[in-house]
Amino acid sequence: MKLVGISCDIGESIKQSVHKINDTYIKALESAGCAIVVIPQVNKKSIKGIVERLDGIVLSGGEDIDPSFYHEDKTKFVKRTKIERDNYEMLLLKYAVARKIPVLGICRGCQLINVYFGGSLYQDNSLCPSNTLMHHAKANKEAIMHNIIVRNDSFLDDILGEVAIVNSYHHQSIHKLGKGLMKIALSNDGIVEGIQHKELPIVGLQFHPEKNFNQDKKMQLIFEKWVKEL
Repeated sequence: MKLVGISCDIGESIKQSVHKINDTYIKALESAGCAIVVIPQVNKKSIKGIVERLDGIVLSGGEDIDPSFYHEDKTKFVKRTKIERDNYEMLLLKYAVARKIPVLGICRGCQLINVYFGGSLYQDNSLCPSNTLMHHAKANKEAIMHNIIVRNDSFLDDILGEVAIVNSYHHQSIHKLGKGLMKIALSNDGIVEGIQHKELPIVGLQFHPEKNFNQDKKMQLIFEKWVKEL
């Protein structure tokens, strides 16, 4: 059985730090037939040692990436950032790239992949000149759904077809595309909803397939395909 590591966040609980990850990531990957380990935010040497034992890595969702990583100043649009997490996940990606193991980035994870390869982000979707759709719920946490157009011969093509409906929980999105990456899905207003490296086994999805994998078979097939390629 293949072993997949998932990146996590650090929060506070009763005055102490706790590593945390949404259980839906674990359930979706487990249903796809792999073993899962949550990768703690530890020192550089330990992170490298963990990655050396993994068959693949999932970069999970979370807070905004600090704009300093794509050489911009933080504006009023940026919400909470955690530079410690940014550094930790950049290391995970660095070691994964060195080993050429598969990486799946979801939401923040997709954006982090783009930034790692030299790309940038719109610090808010309102700054994207083509943006006309709502991509992030303001009043509640209910999912916003919209269409995406999928690139032929991409990771998503044989699962989703030319057009698909996905959820949307992001207030930022990809601006300048990172080196070696290609766009594999766009929303109807031009927002990048999926990326893929041209040579490495790295895929980023702006939407959250883990949130509805047990209601939408196509979302589960995304995880099943990725696990088969480990």
